[in-house]
Amino acid sequence: MKRIFALFCAAVCIFTLTLISCAGEDGGEKKTDDTVKINETDNNENEPGAAAGESDAYILPEADFKGENFNVYVPPNLFSPVDIGFTAEEQIGEKFNDEVYKRNMAFEEHFNFRFNTIYGPDPWSAYADVKKIMRAGDNTYDVFFTHIWSNVATFASEGMVKDWQEIPFVDLEQPWWNQSSIHATKIANKVFYAAGSFQVQDVLVLVANKGMVADFALESPYKLVTEGRWTLDTVGEMAKTVTFDVDGNGKFDINDRYGVEFGGSWQLSNFVYSCGGQITEIDKDGAPSLVLNNEKMISIFDKLSSFVHDDNKFFLYNGDTEETWNRPHIGVQSGRVLLTQYDLLDCGELRQIEAEYMILPLPKYDEAQPDYRSISMTGTLCVPRYIEGERADMVGIIMEAMAADGHKNIIPLYYNVVLKSKYAQDEESIKMIDIILNSVVYDLGFSYNDIGLPGYDFNSWIRDKKNYVSTIEKSETKMINALEKVYNKILEQYGE
Repeated sequence: MKRIFALFCAAVCIFTLTLISCAGEDGGEKKTDDTVKINETDNNENEPGAAAGESDAYILPEADFKGENFNVYVPPNLFSPVDIGFTAEEQIGEKFNDEVYKRNMAFEEHFNFRFNTIYGPDPWSAYADVKKIMRAGDNTYDVFFTHIWSNVATFASEGMVKDWQEIPFVDLEQPWWNQSSIHATKIANKVFYAAGSFQVQDVLVLVANKGMVADFALESPYKLVTEGRWTLDTVGEMAKTVTFDVDGNGKFDINDRYGVEFGGSWQLSNFVYSCGGQITEIDKDGAPSLVLNNEKMISIFDKLSSFVHDDNKFFLYNGDTEETWNRPHIGVQSGRVLLTQYDLLDCGELRQIEAEYMILPLPKYDEAQPDYRSISMTGTLCVPRYIEGERADMVGIIMEAMAADGHKNIIPLYYNVVLKSKYAQDEESIKMIDIILNSVVYDLGFSYNDIGLPGYDFNSWIRDKKNYVSTIEKSETKMINALEKVYNKILEQYGE
């Protein structure tokens, strides 16, 4: 089968693969005599979330997969791809792409297999395509990506995915597996969805016009973030200071000046999470509960409503075409927006503008909130339920190798070179990127929109000034029942 890989942006990445004595032809148990040593040099010094004092190398068992394809299903997403850091079609003279390609070729040669990436038609395609092959008794896919908001509840409740804890050679406690994704989605004590250093995270950020900060004598956003004072109230006051009816026609439209420009189709939910909000919690027994109807969430929505709607300081846009979706309509380069929203992965577009800018996290609820938070907008990796035996060994060995190498080499150098050296204009923005990427969180409830939980409904609730309490009360029983139904179906499919 023809191997297809994704192309993506340039960066410098250093890869080291040291092979220690070769023996053993199957997955076998972990050994210390016949091993592969990955990443002997430690390049993760500046990787967000890297644990101090880690070993300089990770040991995997030898294996020979006899030229088999390792089939990876990817639902494409132009704006937030799930497989950056995982795939590369060929060497194209761009350092990041080329180093990923060389890393993959080195793995293919040593373990004697071939990557085969199969793309679906759209970001929502994973469920239909995986279900289709399972119904046909086809075991084509070894792993598949799903976007974090696409059929996550349904995959598990229909018994389509395997518990990552059952995959040999995978150690989910290692820092190359995203702990928030594991713990926040660990329903019924099963880990069906895993994110890790085999992919680059995508989150929303604020981009500030540095010239406007100076012109209006505003306090440095960098200082505010560092001192823990970058809050909704602070940002709201700054935004109100710059807002102005430029054309003097008595109404605010796209021709005027605003404090904040933000997407209103799905992006507003990010503020709920930056303020410490959450939809579900998982107890020690793996049972989920709804945590929407409490004083904290009510207060967050009250403050967000004021933040977005008061004083004409907030310009909301909706993108309904490929050209306008998730793209600022005014932009910081215009000099008429102090702060605008970007996907972190899209910040490369800022290199084309003339204005000086700052990259910043979304604000906290208040100064008492201990940290900045960014909800993941990327995706997770799943293993189909039918993967067993030697095939499970293959999945475990390859994915642990990909995650471990990504943690040591691929991801740190993407952050340090692409994000920091190419996207950031100054040292302060580099520090902000570290803060942002150290704060990525997941929430089972945000991902369970396919059973009616309101991760994306938050946008319309805020945008349309809905009364939060009455909105929750109308649908809370229905949401609780839906969550319990999914949980019980998972127990039926997989047991306690």
